[in-house]
Amino acid sequence: MSSLAAAKADNFYFPKDFDPDKHGSLNKYHGQHALRDRARKLKTEGILVIRFEVPFHIWCSKCGEKIAKGERFNADKKGIGFYHSTRIWQFSMRHHCGCIITIQSDPKRAEYIVVEGAKKKVEEYTAKDAEVMELADDEEKERLAKDPLYRLEQGEASRKRARSAAERVADLLDDADAKHADPYAANRRLRAQMRVVRKVEEGLEKERKALRLPEEIALLPGSEEDKVAASLAFYAHEGAHGAALHKDTSRKHIMSQSIFSQSAPTAKKPPGLPAPPPAQPPVRAVPAITPASNNTHSSHSHSHSHSNQGQGASGRSGGHAGGT
Repeated sequence: MSSLAAAKADNFYFPKDFDPDKHGSLNKYHGQHALRDRARKLKTEGILVIRFEVPFHIWCSKCGEKIAKGERFNADKKGIGFYHSTRIWQFSMRHHCGCIITIQSDPKRAEYIVVEGAKKKVEEYTAKDAEVMELADDEEKERLAKDPLYRLEQGEASRKRARSAAERVADLLDDADAKHADPYAANRRLRAQMRVVRKVEEGLEKERKALRLPEEIALLPGSEEDKVAASLAFYAHEGAHGAALHKDTSRKHIMSQSIFSQSAPTAKKPPGLPAPPPAQPPVRAVPAITPASNNTHSSHSHSHSHSNQGQGASGRSGGHAGGT
């Protein structure tokens, strides 16, 4: 954009036929409002287009979407009346679903109210929960003005609350004075804490550089739960990867064998697989020896002696036959 075009865009360019006494301002010379297109309905309908922020959480009545507090819309601002001398303003905006949401100010209660197109999120809380002072409403003010005994009771309750608040403030001041009574000791404690934090941060920075991570990634102090979770994830990944590798290698080995081989091929270890453990020799069960009874032992000895006598007799007869 040239300098002349920029000057015209910023409304700083004065034409040659511009006369301040006659025209007064550049806006009157061009016949336009100072707010330009935002004030196109100002003269006819009294509407000014502004950027409006939603003062509280609401739900759209058409699509049911939640509109968060602080979300901005282009709204038509229009005055619709007065509360005493305070102007009541109405803001109309269009949601992306096409629903027209209308919100207006309520000077009597010092808040905004939803007129149509949405529903306000109800957030109820007490002044005690919010830790703020509870203001008297109209009925309370009227009762205080008409009932002197009630006004006396409320005055005494207010004085008690004031004394309690004063005691709490005094305790807070005493605590602050005790903490800051010795600036050197307080500074020493803070510097000791900072040294511990700095050492932890330096260790994490060295670990980040060792892992070659970018500077945008900040490491946090580790814990035992992190170590256990990381080890479980690592071993699970390794086990799944090893099983898949074993399956692929075995399939390739089987596909490489010939189907016309007569004799069973000797099993070879596929490449890339660990060697199988050596086969252990079979273990034979040895029957347990039970002690024999006396009768069994005597009969066994008797039969053993008979067999020895028979062997001796056969030996003698054999020797006699050989002599003859």
